[in-house]
Amino acid sequence: MPFESIIITGTSCAGKSTIAKKLCDIVTNSGVSFDQVTAVTTRERRADDSNYEYISNEDFDKLLRGKKLLVDSIYRGKKYGIKQAEYNRVIRKKKVPVLVITPASAIELLSKGKEKYMCIFLDAQDETLVDRWVERLGTEPNNKAKKGFLKQHKADREYQDKAHYILN
Repeated sequence: MPFESIIITGTSCAGKSTIAKKLCDIVTNSGVSFDQVTAVTTRERRADDSNYEYISNEDFDKLLRGKKLLVDSIYRGKKYGIKQAEYNRVIRKKKVPVLVITPASAIELLSKGKEKYMCIFLDAQDETLVDRWVERLGTEPNNKAKKGFLKQHKADREYQDKAHYILN
C-alpha cells in the first residue's frame, strides 16, 4: 500500500464515522487491515459516537502546549485533535491508521506529506445532511442554527479539491 494512513474527512453528517467503521471491518487479500485512531474532542458526547475521548478544554490545551497532538482544529466551536501517541499505537500494531478529521486538519496533514496520507472527502446534498442532523439532534433546529450548519458545509467544501477522492 503506497500510503501509510487514510484520512476520512468531509461535511458534518456525511457518514465519515460510518465509513471508517466499515473500513476497519475489512482485511484485504494481502492481509492489510485498518484501525481507526481515537480522536480527542471537547464537544458533548453523542449516542452515535464510539471513537472519541472526551476531554475538557483545559486538558485539550495541555495536550496542545505539550505538542502531543498530530493535528488539531476547532470545528463549530469545539476542539478536535488526534494524539500522536494514538497514531503511533496503530502503526505499532502494523495496521493502517484511519483518521476521521476535519477538512482543515486534513489539509494540514496533506501539506506535511501528501505521499503519506490518502484523503477521502465525503459529502451529500444539503437536504440530506440537514435531515441527518435533525435526526441526530432529535429536534428541529432554529433557523440561525440551520444557517450556521449550512455555512460550515460551504466552508468545508472549499477543501474538497485537495482530497485524493471525493465521494458524494
